[in-house]
Amino acid sequence: MIELDWWKNVIAADIYATLKQREHEIPQFHCQSLKLWSRRHLVDWLSVIVEQLHIDPMAQHLSVYLLDYFLDKMDVEHCHLYLLAMTCLRLAIKFEESCDKVPRQATLNAFIPKTCTSALHGYTPDEFLSMELTVLKFHKWQLAVPTSAHFLPYFLTIAADEGDLHNGVPIISKQIMCQYIEKHAKYFMEISLQDHTFRDYMPSLVASACIAAARICLLLTPTWPKHMMLLSDYYLEELLPCLQLMLSTHRMDKVNQVAQTSQVVPFTSSIPCTPCLPYQGAFIDYTNHRNSVVLAGAPALISHQLLR
Repeated sequence: MIELDWWKNVIAADIYATLKQREHEIPQFHCQSLKLWSRRHLVDWLSVIVEQLHIDPMAQHLSVYLLDYFLDKMDVEHCHLYLLAMTCLRLAIKFEESCDKVPRQATLNAFIPKTCTSALHGYTPDEFLSMELTVLKFHKWQLAVPTSAHFLPYFLTIAADEGDLHNGVPIISKQIMCQYIEKHAKYFMEISLQDHTFRDYMPSLVASACIAAARICLLLTPTWPKHMMLLSDYYLEELLPCLQLMLSTHRMDKVNQVAQTSQVVPFTSSIPCTPCLPYQGAFIDYTNHRNSVVLAGAPALISHQLLR
């Protein structure tokens, strides 16, 4: 487990440098899974579980990492996709949080959509154990992987500055602006989980792009201050491809929101909207960002053959 609240440590800069070295050991993501079509649904479904069980974002991001790289090399049959996702989440929680935070198997089984054939009785303890060992062996028991969720809190420590301008005017409160940057950055972190394309970028770069995207949406200038460049060791030009992808997804979210609100049946979400505080006009509306999740299950077996 990466040190808890490491960004508050007096040697945070050294820890950051070490994490950046370790992220270069992350293998290449080939995007060759036969179940890539199901990825967005599984990630959204895990997000619902994470939200309702109050699971730490670091465990959430680690679970998606374990899921992505397993599916990138292994072929998993439909009826075991939920089992795999829940197993990755349990392993991530065991690694990132305390043992008392690990959800019971019955609790996770209750989240399986009723349309899935496994929802009737749920997965058995033996099935959970077998899948857990399979995932651990696949990852060679190495779970100490830095994700963008590990880097973001470090960047948030100086994400706002007294010299920042909001729409050309000095900010009223650095503290309030920091709260808004954090809220927006976490929104973009959620976006980075839902699209496998972000696997093309280093986790520290994704986290940096989340800060830059948040500052753009809040109409803050400069977009990427010098102190952020020095802290992250990234120039704005290096962030642009990832940043543009985030903002493009945000624009699509807004279009989808307009389309959904025009329907007869309103869409409800448990994600809170932006509260009414200063700078309100520049903020993202989070409503409807997370889609409902339904996966049809089918009786089949898991294949432990590496994909060619």
